[in-house]
Amino acid sequence: MIENNLALREKRTATRYPVCLFVEFENGSGWTLDVSTSGALIETHQPVLTGSSVAFSVQISKQHADATRLYCQGVVVRVEQAGEVWRVGVYMETVRFEG
Repeated sequence: MIENNLALREKRTATRYPVCLFVEFENGSGWTLDVSTSGALIETHQPVLTGSSVAFSVQISKQHADATRLYCQGVVVRVEQAGEVWRVGVYMETVRFEG
């Protein structure tokens, strides 16, 4: 069951930028629709629960074999169904670069 708890809706504190990057979750994948310094809106076929923890990675550089990846851990603050996909708003609690 998907919940959309208004009490957990985020209050945007940072400017969002439209960026389309491939996202990999433990049990699925998706694409960013926009990102900021504190969050991301991700479109995926994997339904998730509002308030749940989520970890994902994003490849941000394809310059060489050891591509730079961004690893994020956060909490789902919003979930909306849009046709056959889910739009998931994530507040990022930790972010680290590797590569």
